[in-house]
Amino acid sequence: MSWLIILSVILLLILFVLLLPVKLAGGYDPQRGAFAKVGVLCFYWSVYPQKEKSKSKPKAKKRKTKPDKPKEQKKGILAQLEQFRDVAKIVADALGVLARHVVISRFNMELIVAGDDAAKTAVEYGAANAGMGMLLGLLQNAFRLKRHNIRIMPDFDAQTTRITADVKISMSVCFILAALGKALYQYMATLSKKQKGGAVA
Repeated sequence: MSWLIILSVILLLILFVLLLPVKLAGGYDPQRGAFAKVGVLCFYWSVYPQKEKSKSKPKAKKRKTKPDKPKEQKKGILAQLEQFRDVAKIVADALGVLARHVVISRFNMELIVAGDDAAKTAVEYGAANAGMGMLLGLLQNAFRLKRHNIRIMPDFDAQTTRITADVKISMSVCFILAALGKALYQYMATLSKKQKGGAVA
């Protein structure tokens, strides 16, 4: 009977581990910048930004008097939201049915649209609302979006657009393993097709 008890305990531990949700929390803050951390239960580990190791003081370099290169223009708000939506769509398509097991428990965003031209700011404000509507529609249809709080406001006095975001995503270990297995199967199938095609040629 003792071996049955030991086997039951092992199976229960395996089941417990498989059902554990792995959490990914991240976001963007104007003061902190981008940040991300991975957690299990109540324990979290920072993955970005990583702590810089102590380095020896670099030698002083001579300053070169080169003309400053003109900075590239930032992408429009709508283009950035569409890019984020495309990434979310790629992830949802890759996961397939498993995407419904991705839980977005928190999705908070505050976007202050600003600029030196009031007319352009108004246009970008409308574009931001339209882009956010499309993004939320995709997240609600592809994943399990539980709670979200979106605030988009125009600021005709400020010069630069400000954004603050806070996202928390979780997925059970068993579904993560299933997603990895699916990706591995698709990769092996693609590789096998390429090898067959090369053999025929």
